Amino acid sequence: MDNIKQGCLEVLNQGENYLKSIDKESYTAIIQPYFTSSSGEHIRHIFDMFLAVRNSNNNDINYDLRNRGSEIETNPSSALEQLLTIKTWVESLIDIDFENIIRMKTEVSVIEKRVSESTTTLGRELIFCASHAVHHFAIIAIAAKMKNVDIENGFGLAPATVTYLRETCN
Repeated sequence: MDNIKQGCLEVLNQGENYLKSIDKESYTAIIQPYFTSSSGEHIRHIFDMFLAVRNSNNNDINYDLRNRGSEIETNPSSALEQLLTIKTWVESLIDIDFENIIRMKTEVSVIEKRVSESTTTLGRELIFCASHAVHHFAIIAIAAKMKNVDIENGFGLAPATVTYLRETCN
């Protein structure tokens, strides 16, 4: 279970480095016609997933609860504060926490409102949150490059991709 915690913290550290380096203009830019949301909106969405898990109190996770329009979307400093809160929570978890059985629910249809529920564990959902964050980081990385913003090497790359590159490029 330590691997789950470590992986989440590594991903959150990438987010922290990004938030410390980004200016507000680039963070809030919507590069049209290629994007319909800003990097800040992607960061807020990433946090929504982690917060849904944290706020479940090991009971029910509802991934459809979102904090759209919050200051997290427009202020990198506020986003950094929220990220540090999430990081502190992840750091506080102990091995047994990852095995807690919980219920997860989320909408599953784009045509009409359909909610599905499933039994899962806290560990599994944190793996999802970290993986989900990486994929949004990939989108953020593209937007950053389009604005000529330097980003950390490996930002937005999945762990398996990094392993592949490490093994094939060395």
